[in-house]
Amino acid sequence: MNRIRRPTSGRPNEQSTMTYFRKLMSFGSVFWLALSAHAQVSVPLTDTGRFWNDPQFVKSFMGTYGVETKDEPTITPDEGKVFNTVAEQMKANNRAGAISTLAAAIKPDSSAALDFTLATLYVQPGPENNNELAAQNYRRAIDKFPNFLRAHKNLSLTYAALGKFEEAIGELTRTLELGGEDGNVYGILGYCYLNKGKYLSAEIAYSKALLFTPDNVEWKKGYAQCLLSQSKNREAAALFGELVLDDPQDIDSWLLQANSFLALGDNDRAAENYELVRRMGKANAQVLNLLGDIYVNMNLVELAKTAYLEAFAREPEQELDRPLRSVEILANLGSHADAENLLGEIRTKAGSRLDDKQKLRALRLTARIQLATGRGGEAVKTLEQIVASEPMDGEALLMLADHYTRLQSEDGDKRRDEVARAALYFDRAEKIRAYEVRALIQHAQMLVGEKEYSKALPKLRRAQDLEFREPVARYLQQVEQIV
Repeated sequence: MNRIRRPTSGRPNEQSTMTYFRKLMSFGSVFWLALSAHAQVSVPLTDTGRFWNDPQFVKSFMGTYGVETKDEPTITPDEGKVFNTVAEQMKANNRAGAISTLAAAIKPDSSAALDFTLATLYVQPGPENNNELAAQNYRRAIDKFPNFLRAHKNLSLTYAALGKFEEAIGELTRTLELGGEDGNVYGILGYCYLNKGKYLSAEIAYSKALLFTPDNVEWKKGYAQCLLSQSKNREAAALFGELVLDDPQDIDSWLLQANSFLALGDNDRAAENYELVRRMGKANAQVLNLLGDIYVNMNLVELAKTAYLEAFAREPEQELDRPLRSVEILANLGSHADAENLLGEIRTKAGSRLDDKQKLRALRLTARIQLATGRGGEAVKTLEQIVASEPMDGEALLMLADHYTRLQSEDGDKRRDEVARAALYFDRAEKIRAYEVRALIQHAQMLVGEKEYSKALPKLRRAQDLEFREPVARYLQQVEQIV
């Protein structure tokens, strides 16, 4: 950082000191959008809900309705007749009738095969689907026949469908103990571990699932998400790359690969992915806002502006803190007309959803834009509206104080009035703990500008006592040399 030039007298130049200090305090205040591994688009975990809505998957996972092996429960001749009736009803596509037949035949001492078959009818996709009843009947079948492998296996999928991942893991583990090892069992186990945040266990389960079914896209996605969750970002990016090569319309994989790139600090490639999703017409507000943030960091202001405006136009029903933040970013970038336009759109399309805190934030942004575009009188009215409804709004008080500080009227009486007004607002802000340090420093700056050095010193010292800052320490030292 450049040193302050001093006049030959050895006393600091007041104007140079103030300019230097303002630069120190404002440096980096505009382009603050640091992106990290936490700046990512939210993508749901691999959706195994698609599995239990897929009749082929359910059939392959759960097998047939009846008894298959010597290790499964037997049935009596009378129960065999029940199964014959159920078979005829199923041939006639009368699943509701089959359910009624089985429910009527089940007794405390009846075969577990009846409970198992009833559960399997409940779990099938369709109007009779009822996973809670399916789980109850699978559980009852297991109580009657503890080593009933298919009941444990099917119950695990039912629990997973209900989001009961811990219970599903227990049933899957028991299935493996009983010898029911296959790709689907390991895949569902991986999914359950992934949802529980046990990423290493999930990775191991998915890797075993892929040994059995190497072309299963859902297991590949789950495996890649495990890698991403463990910050194995290069491996995750490579695997998501394979997935999008296999299916270029796979939006989730494009977005998850972009998350990998962001975690690696490769914002350019992340932006490429987001742009591709955007051109496919699949970019939601979250994608567009993050794309705008990336463009800000790349100093591509026009592209950032377009992304932010499109994000709100695409989803005006989104949570409003994010578009308000975009207004703030556009204002910081000097795109005041666009910031004002977006703020107007927010008020028009979603004004009724702004809570009190957001309304105040919108008013502060309005005042900032008004001040930046030379509409000081309008800004004062806006800011006074804020402090009238929220007297402890430190941001508005400091903006009012700064406005009067900067007026710099040449008329002596007017200038004294401006300084008095600014001091009044600074004093009010100094009484708010969260703004006290800023108010003291800015108040001191104004006093130095008015050559009131002895009045500035105690404010700078108080600010340093509350929160030491090296730039303020240097500024304080220079003011002390002037006095």
